[in-house]
Order: sequence, then C-alpha cells, then structure tokens
Amino acid sequence: MNHKYYSIITDEDIFICTYFEDLIDVYKLKTAERIAQISTIFGTGGSRISLCVAINAVCCASFYKGVALYNLKSGEVMWHNKRIKSIHAVFLQENIVLVHTASNKLYCLSASSGEELWKTNSISEIFSTHSKGTYVVQIKKSLVLYEVNSGGFTEKRIEKVKINDDLSFATLADDKLIVRRFFDQLTAYSLEGKVIWVSDLGKGYTVTEGVVDLPRKKMHLFTCYDNNQYTAYHYFEADIDSGAVCKHIALDRAVISASYSVKEGVIICSDGNIINPSTGHIQSKFLE
Repeated sequence: MNHKYYSIITDEDIFICTYFEDLIDVYKLKTAERIAQISTIFGTGGSRISLCVAINAVCCASFYKGVALYNLKSGEVMWHNKRIKSIHAVFLQENIVLVHTASNKLYCLSASSGEELWKTNSISEIFSTHSKGTYVVQIKKSLVLYEVNSGGFTEKRIEKVKINDDLSFATLADDKLIVRRFFDQLTAYSLEGKVIWVSDLGKGYTVTEGVVDLPRKKMHLFTCYDNNQYTAYHYFEADIDSGAVCKHIALDRAVISASYSVKEGVIICSDGNIINPSTGHIQSKFLE
C-alpha cells in the first residue's frame, strides 16, 4: 500500500505533512490549501520536526545532518547547526529550540541563530505539554517537570512515581501528570505522585500522539497497532478528570499518521482526509 505522507504536525491554523525524508508540505487548515513545499534536512520520524506558527518557522532535524530552522512561507534556511548529531527529537518555541539526542543529552539553542545556549545530560525521554516552556522529562527511573528558558531550567521531581521502562507518552493537564508506558495503561498522577485514575484506553497499542484540550477538559490520543500485515490507527477522546473514553474512531487502514487540531476540532489524516470526530465522517480533503 502506498502512502503519500509519513507524519502530520499541527499548530494554530497551519498543519504540515512530511514525506519519509527531505520534503515537507505546508497547508492552511481552514481551506485545506497547500501554501508551500520546503526542501529540508528532515530524516524520518515525527519527533524530528516541530512547528511554531508564532514565529512563522518549522524546525527539522536528522540523525546525521544536525538541526535547521526554515521559514514556513518562503522555505528559506534561517540557520543550520551541524554540530549536534544523533538527534532524537526537537521542540521549537518562540525563542528557543530544545534538541534531544540518542546519547541522552538535551541542548537548548537560540531560535534566532541556532547557537547553543546551554545543555544538560542524562535525559532518557522528553515530552512537550500544553503549558509553554514546561516539559515532562524521564531521568532514569524518575519523572521530572522541567521549566525551560534561554537561561537554563528549573525542575520539580515527582518523588513517588518510579518508571521501570521507557514511556510512549507523557503530558501535563492542569495539576495532573498523565503518562503511558508502552502497551500499558494510561495513568494520571497528582504532582505529589498520588494515583488519581487508571484507564485501559488503547491498552496493547502504542500511543503515537496526544493533545490536551484544557478548555473542554479532554485529551485526544492516537494509538497504533502493527501486526506485520497492516497498521491500524485509532483515535480516542478521553476525559481529563476521569480517564473515561468519550469517543473512539478506528481510522482507515490507509492512515499511517494523524494529528488533532484543538483550534478547529478536527482530525487530520495522512491519507489526505480531514475528519470531524463528532460524526466520524470526512469533513474535507486536502489530497485527491
């Protein structure tokens, strides 16, 4: 089965679609119109790309070619830092870029120049949250909240929560830390480490993306199951306060990646369909 797009990333009224490497397509969400195609250093994996509409930029990385920032409209390379290698993930904010490597280093770069501002070690995993500048960090078996800026970071360790294996998903929702181990249950903890709720949402599947919608007190999660014959993508809407599943949609088998837009309340799928989660039906198409 041929798939046009490899991953989908959304921010405000823009979404971008990546191919397996190099090219990315930029779309307006309301009109489903492609407004740019950019040649980049991007190399596989949605975690190596990050979008920030506020500064009209997209940050791309690859394992061997470093990290670079591109203008969303013109495709111009704003800077390219070739010194950092083995990149696992990037996170673009208005004034900084966080770069996480396979060697468990975390670099903070200037978003305007790409120059290194600071770095730290021993970061096993890092996950962005709805709160700007706040990240959930796994350090060995501990979970830590990082507040980051250009001058450094402060940390709050969640003392009673111990993680014996890697996480596939973690986020912060109000005063709840919500985490998911691979193929395991979804668990919400208080910031003191007390279990608030446990949900079997998508158990046995890998969570590939999660979006917190605080005004509506909802989470929007995508899960993936691969049985070596086909990949099944599912969308779940869940209540933040209880973990209860409010909605479940099995996406078409042609979908290998999807994202949720909080602003527009729609699911954007890699097969070119934009789905209304209220009905489960196709609302519009951006590919024919």
